[in-house]
Amino acid sequence: MTRELASESARRVASYLKTSHGATRVVLFGSALKGKFRVGHSDIDLYFEGVPYEREMAVTGMTFCAFPDLELDLFPAGHATCDLTYEVQVAGVAL
Repeated sequence: MTRELASESARRVASYLKTSHGATRVVLFGSALKGKFRVGHSDIDLYFEGVPYEREMAVTGMTFCAFPDLELDLFPAGHATCDLTYEVQVAGVAL
């Protein structure tokens, strides 16, 4: 997958999280954003907010099932560490 395709795929996943599960904010971060995306080695890192804490893990699982062809790392806000949340706020791009 090229960097451009990774970005396009991230936008599709963000749209799904928002329209199907009520996410209010989805942020791309990591190698796909930094220009270090390597085909066959990198995944798409997405952080999302706005889904109730008790549903975050179920939504994460449903998203993996909805996009089985993508290498995703999903980080729901309620389960993210403080360090990750900081990284997302400083270096991420909202989709």
